Amino acid sequence: MNDQQFAAKVQGIVAANGNNGFLETAKRWHDASRAYSYQYLFRWGGRPIIQDPQDVLALQEVLWTSNPTLVVETGVARGGSIMLSASLLAARAVFDGADPRARCVIGIDLALNAEVEEHLRGSGFAPMVSLLQGSSTAPELVAQLRAIAARHARKVFILDSDHTHEHVLAELRCYAPLLSPGDHLLVLDTGIEFMPEPQQTHPRWRRGSNPYTAVQAFLAEHGNDALFEIDDSHYHRFGITCARGGFLRRVR
Repeated sequence: MNDQQFAAKVQGIVAANGNNGFLETAKRWHDASRAYSYQYLFRWGGRPIIQDPQDVLALQEVLWTSNPTLVVETGVARGGSIMLSASLLAARAVFDGADPRARCVIGIDLALNAEVEEHLRGSGFAPMVSLLQGSSTAPELVAQLRAIAARHARKVFILDSDHTHEHVLAELRCYAPLLSPGDHLLVLDTGIEFMPEPQQTHPRWRRGSNPYTAVQAFLAEHGNDALFEIDDSHYHRFGITCARGGFLRRVR
């Protein structure tokens, strides 16, 4: 079986997933897993990543195939996602015969974790990684990112900080102009919109007001003159994701 035949086989599997009950079964398992904080059990590069393994794979695919030289992440938490991005950008640079030091990962958080900073400073990824403390929508920080983004042809922005509708919508408005056609804007935790009612317990985000509704409002602002399209292929393939409807790709 050659690559083309294998790709066709995969397309057939994905096409069947929507009709054979797989997605509904996966959602029931995902809802149960959340009740046991399953997402807290995993690490990447020695740091907790706090993601479903399927989303780690989905992020890996986007970063490998789009091959960005700049990744910006809002929300650093325990640092696992920063380690994921840095290791993948470095691996892709080695694969391409390029210099990993020409690639950059920027993490933004209101309160950076000292252990995360120490871990990164002591690693070989240190020349690639910058951590910025502050609000991801602060005008001075957005201006700094604009200057950096202008020096990179391919970029991926990952939004995983404050999950309120208002904050995520503000992030989308701030960062969309920094991206070029083909770049990705990945909005995590859109899955809040699809959680069962008993799990809707957070005081600041819930069904009807969360990253998913922010994405929908952002896309509606542009109407038929769309700058971005949703790529939900990871959801239809894996079934389990915190980012259903949240993977955006700039198309013009």
